[in-house]
Amino acid sequence: MGESVWLDVYRKQAELAALECPFEVWEIQGSNASMGYATHSIFRYFGKFPPPVARRFINDHHDASVGPVIDTMAGSGTTLVESALLQRSAVAFDVNPLSVLISNVKITKVDRKRAEEILEVYSAFMKKGTRKKKAIEALIPDDRYLDHWFFPEVQKEMALTRMFLQEIDDVEIKNLFTVALAASVRNCSRASKNMGRMFLDPAIKPVKVCPIVSKRVKKILDGLDELPENMDVKAVVHNSMEPLENGLRTNLMICHPPYFNVYKYSGIFKFEMLWTGFSPKQVRKEEVRESFKIGKAERVHLYVEDLVKSVNNSSATLIRGGRFILMMGDTTLREERINTTSLFLKALELSETKLELESFIVRVPKFTEASYAAGQRREGDKVGVKLQDHILVLRRK
Repeated sequence: MGESVWLDVYRKQAELAALECPFEVWEIQGSNASMGYATHSIFRYFGKFPPPVARRFINDHHDASVGPVIDTMAGSGTTLVESALLQRSAVAFDVNPLSVLISNVKITKVDRKRAEEILEVYSAFMKKGTRKKKAIEALIPDDRYLDHWFFPEVQKEMALTRMFLQEIDDVEIKNLFTVALAASVRNCSRASKNMGRMFLDPAIKPVKVCPIVSKRVKKILDGLDELPENMDVKAVVHNSMEPLENGLRTNLMICHPPYFNVYKYSGIFKFEMLWTGFSPKQVRKEEVRESFKIGKAERVHLYVEDLVKSVNNSSATLIRGGRFILMMGDTTLREERINTTSLFLKALELSETKLELESFIVRVPKFTEASYAAGQRREGDKVGVKLQDHILVLRRK
């Protein structure tokens, strides 16, 4: 089947045939490893925004004289890293403080020699241990499922690591070690390692926490070495459904929201948040409403409503002619396709938006950035249509 014929068929399936804007098909063939340069791979962020997409739009559209690149849902900071590598100023926002911490660690240079010295102290500290039983118990998260996912001896070592982090006086290095701990949580648990959702693997045995965290610290330091000096990039905690600060202006905004019925980040990173002192419950109240694990197709209107509100509020920061890049996708629920993108575009048009659809890109991934997508992109009798990612190029009127 030729590309144009395939695209016509796909547009009908996705209820996009009526759109009159130009359509493109992109194939990004890079593997996870090839897209893990600099600090992109320091934290396994499921459903990650692909670096090549961020890089392409920054190169093609960003006007540095207007203002910074703005990402309204930072995730793990892909846009910030690409902006730093391209020597552009950028600011990213996210409702999840863990995401903001990860993003800032990815683009913050530290004194490597000092960090390595602290790493040696950490190793000695873990070998020595502590007799402060109550202090250790206070640093173990209070969660009724904790014993299901973490062996008791591993919990104590993770709590001991948290105790050590409290004593690091250099804030930036402390943040780096905290992200290293967060990135090690899944590898220290009894859960499968490559899936977004946690599934118990009964074959997993207790592990030593210190070597895992130490290895991650070194990985972060190596990644930071690839970044330039004097970066003008940062991440800030902010709910995208609220207006951005007055005076902030740009000609390029990027947003990669969670997909309906795929992920709720306060859920899949629940233990990463708990082990680093953040509250998943608090973040959950402010996230885009979706249907992750709930499985109710009728909730799609809530998701669309929140996404339209987020896009319209954020786009007020765009100058006239500026572009809002929105990467989203459709989903399946009980083998039925939910055309989220089409529903969003219809709702956006009915809202008091100042955005118009300039072009539409169907992204065909050769390697999925997260294994959650395998079930939706695999072809088979019981899987349904093959789904792609959608990149909407919206232009401020």
